[in-house]
Amino acid sequence: MRAAIIGLGRTGMAHFRAYRACGVEVVAVCGRTPESVQQKVAQLDPAICVMSIPDMLARADIDIVSICTPPELHAPQVLMTAAARKHMIIEKPVALSQTELNDMCGAIKLSGVKTGASFVWRWLPGVQALIRRSSDIGRIVHIRADFWNGRRRSYPNAVGPVMGTMARTGCHAVDMMKYIAGSRVSSVRALGTQKTLSLLLELENGSTATVTSSDEASRPLGFNLSVSGERGSLDLNPDGSLLYSCEDAEQYSKILPARSDLYTVDKLPFATMIGEFLRSIKNGTDTTAGFAHAKHVHDICFSAEESARQGGEIVCI
Repeated sequence: MRAAIIGLGRTGMAHFRAYRACGVEVVAVCGRTPESVQQKVAQLDPAICVMSIPDMLARADIDIVSICTPPELHAPQVLMTAAARKHMIIEKPVALSQTELNDMCGAIKLSGVKTGASFVWRWLPGVQALIRRSSDIGRIVHIRADFWNGRRRSYPNAVGPVMGTMARTGCHAVDMMKYIAGSRVSSVRALGTQKTLSLLLELENGSTATVTSSDEASRPLGFNLSVSGERGSLDLNPDGSLLYSCEDAEQYSKILPARSDLYTVDKLPFATMIGEFLRSIKNGTDTTAGFAHAKHVHDICFSAEESARQGGEIVCI
């Protein structure tokens, strides 16, 4: 298989390295500043073509496209890629509005291509270890997921009470919560500000969850997960340590030690994520983070913004 990348910034470069690690040839790239992209290509592989999006999508030898541009460009680029019938991985947030989500969903269904949303944090070893051990704690009754966007992150203040943090980066916490719970969310209640937002979620399987996202909390980039079951609990801490407690235990036991380094985009497991996507194409199966899943995650985030605008009213999904 051959791949192309739209947007060759820091995240696009992470996709490039991941494709290489998976044995996939990247044959074309494009970006908003062709001169800058050309300079990067000259260092990576001069054989890579720097092309416009229409010319790239017209190539019959390209199977997969990674869309790594700013989120305001995702909707038109997804529609073009779907029309060209190319499999695609879409960086998050995949859309900026419910209307964009619906339009993209319709185009993808019509095209029949495989899709994957770049919820790369779920592939971290600690998250995967937690999922493998989740059967040890019995029926899940509550999940807590928090995503901290880093003490040095700053975004322009939006006008009005729209809460950008949850859709922008908190969607990773929503994804991990839903991935672990294995259930859709039926309702959401949210309180907070544009930069820090907390959600109370009701799941269709009867359990509950809380999710918080913050762009302003003074702490390193990272997250924590806490999963409480009828027979025990699992806690994945911001330092990467994973703790387990069974129903008769008086203290936690450590399953994984703390990480020796901080989380950075360059060290996230993009190759693992892309590897699963490649297997889904080869086997004709759906990815665990396909567009239907991504749409529900973003439905939750947009519903949370609506709930917050209404002062914490419950919004059904």
